[in-house]
Amino acid sequence: MLTHADMNAHNTFEQPEKVKSQVFDGVTEFSENGLSAKLPPMSVVVLTLA
Repeated sequence: MLTHADMNAHNTFEQPEKVKSQVFDGVTEFSENGLSAKLPPMSVVVLTLA
């Protein structure tokens, strides 16, 4: 997951880790009928289901 409180945040040569990958733990429900997750605002999340 990529997220930051400032929607204009971006990585630069001076601050290469300002926006970095984080563990996503927002899955609130998982059943045979579906999946529910709470996504942080201004985030990019990749879910891999297997």
